[in-house]
Amino acid sequence: MSVRACSVLSRKPFVAELQAISLRQVSGVTGVTGALGDGQSDIRGVMENKAGEQGLDLRMLAVFVATLEHLIHGDQRERLKQAWLVHELRPEGSTTGEGLLSVLEVFMAHYVYVSQKVDSGYALTLPKALEEVNTISRIYGGWPQIRSFIHDQVEKALLKKSSLTFDDAAEAADAVLLLFQEVSGAMCHDMERTFQTLRGGDRGLVRLSELRTADGGDLFRESVDYLRQLGALDETGRDAYVFMPNYMLGPSNCDGTTSFYDLCCPNSCEAYKGKLEQALMSAADHVDAVLRTIEDHSGSKLQDELLTKLKAMAKEQGDQVLIHGHAFADWLHQAFPRECPRPRAADFQGRAGAIPDAKTEFQATTALKADLFEW
Repeated sequence: MSVRACSVLSRKPFVAELQAISLRQVSGVTGVTGALGDGQSDIRGVMENKAGEQGLDLRMLAVFVATLEHLIHGDQRERLKQAWLVHELRPEGSTTGEGLLSVLEVFMAHYVYVSQKVDSGYALTLPKALEEVNTISRIYGGWPQIRSFIHDQVEKALLKKSSLTFDDAAEAADAVLLLFQEVSGAMCHDMERTFQTLRGGDRGLVRLSELRTADGGDLFRESVDYLRQLGALDETGRDAYVFMPNYMLGPSNCDGTTSFYDLCCPNSCEAYKGKLEQALMSAADHVDAVLRTIEDHSGSKLQDELLTKLKAMAKEQGDQVLIHGHAFADWLHQAFPRECPRPRAADFQGRAGAIPDAKTEFQATTALKADLFEW
């Protein structure tokens, strides 16, 4: 899965590579101490200020990564603690295997529950928690696999002792969260395969009415207003169509969304941009570099019409190809409509639309909370 802000569930690589940076060192860096307690917005502000003043060297970047890792780990523990407490368990107390099973189910259900995409927080009551478990068990396709794995983790813990503590819950939760990445990623691939079985799926553009009935109507239930605001809806003709990559990358397909990160479907288009960034670093002829990179990566020859548009774009941009601008994003969508989303002009600002709008909040789309899904 693609994770916004940082890779959050697999924390061990961070720890292994950043052993030299202790939490004490992180807290001692000017401007970062406050961020440890105040969350994402403060970290963003500190990072932007530091980058603006002197740029980010490797050590400072490592400090920020370690800070985020600390915050995210704490966020997960607080959510687990809330699931523990709503079962009227004391922090230093213990529970049975059945009790731990319920704690972990509440923790994971609250983690993926759709309301968390808009309202972050830990406040929870037991009736509300059990209602979320019931809802998730009905609407989330990956829940049976997650629940089965939770059972396995509880059984594993019971092999060691019959009275289970919060530390046992934390160890099991870490394992479940790692599995959750795999489950969520597999569901993205399943949706993509469903898209491609429909008419127009090979071009990344499917009629909305046909999408509604795909897989027996169990998927693709987002409202028209949501799809329109997302930029995933093509209403230029008599029938409405949905752009596959825009829909796939939308927040309704992000699981485990918190105030620090979003676990979303992978953006296949980023692979092209990554290759292009490397190719253009030392290229004298931008058009030729883009052409060679795209054809090598895709394994097919670029259409003459697209090459003509690429040359015209470069000419308008002073013999350069601004690969992070609106014009090139639109060109990529035309070249690879299944992988690259159709860009919205509102998401870009600056000279000739060359700079993505950093102020456009990813989660702002989910302000349509009540109308997100059409059940």
